[in-house]
Amino acid sequence: MGLANICRAGLPSIDRALVSALVDRWRPETHTFHMPCGEITITLQDVAMILGLPISGHAVIVNKTESYIELYQRYLGKTPPSDKSRPGLRVAWVRAEFNKCPEDADEETVKQHARAYILSLVGGLLFPDASGDRYTVYPFPLIADLENIGSYSWGSATLAYLYRAMCDACRRQSDQSNLTGCLLLLQFWSWERFPIGRPDMLKPKFPNVDELEDDRDRPTVGLRWVVGACTYRSAPARCYEHFTNEFDLLTDDQVVWSPYRDDRVKTLHLAPICTQDSHLWLTQAPLVFFFMVEVYTPERVMRQFGLHQECPPPFRDTSVELHCVAVERSVVIGQISTSLLWICGK
Repeated sequence: MGLANICRAGLPSIDRALVSALVDRWRPETHTFHMPCGEITITLQDVAMILGLPISGHAVIVNKTESYIELYQRYLGKTPPSDKSRPGLRVAWVRAEFNKCPEDADEETVKQHARAYILSLVGGLLFPDASGDRYTVYPFPLIADLENIGSYSWGSATLAYLYRAMCDACRRQSDQSNLTGCLLLLQFWSWERFPIGRPDMLKPKFPNVDELEDDRDRPTVGLRWVVGACTYRSAPARCYEHFTNEFDLLTDDQVVWSPYRDDRVKTLHLAPICTQDSHLWLTQAPLVFFFMVEVYTPERVMRQFGLHQECPPPFRDTSVELHCVAVERSVVIGQISTSLLWICGK
């Protein structure tokens, strides 16, 4: 619901200069941004507070027994045009077929349109394809099951996918390199942490929580960046060189280390899902999105949780070998399932 509310309010454009400068500060060995004033990173807390995604739940993996064509026909009621050039489902086809649900639609038709909408959120925003014209379809078997879709750890999977994308991007040297991952999360996170990167904006107007019938419709932290009028400063001041220079000179007092303090959170009247999995924010365990496995290192950024930071922080190698995983998903599932009990809430 948090992600849907953000989309309905209107998504801001991605600040490419800011994102590029952040990528240059990313270290794949630690999964943190290395700044002059210390390390900082995107955590499970940020995912929950900004996007309102669940952390507790089953790992986002699946042992698919049907082909995607069979799944599309079964759960969408339609089969997309044959295209074997690249994996994924064409955005144009989904929008053309499911742009508007008929007013006299039966229950099954409504469910088909609901699946298509959720696919646009999950495959288009959380796990975007590098091409930009296709939806990632790995999660589709999980999306199709509307009764249990909320039982998965979408938050940890989103962070794993973004970590992998950042690790890949920081090693590339081609001018044509693309950055995938949930850039919406990355940009909102940077605006929360670094005032120097924030756009000029008017005071946000949150929905009146007293008028909401369901607590799940309450805002997430991410909504504050889209409900107000948000405009960039003049282009020359928001160029790549500007942000790299600012990050090179970044001091401790220019970082908002703990933007989710209790006193501030109470005034925002956030949705319950933002804090319901707080007991998992400091978990030291792998994050998983199908065949992607990424190490989560909150012990390196304890200041972000309002705790004492040991210096130097304990080192846990994020294991370069994990970035080279290229085996069948069914094999990966068998190898890592025993280490994922924490995601399942056990």
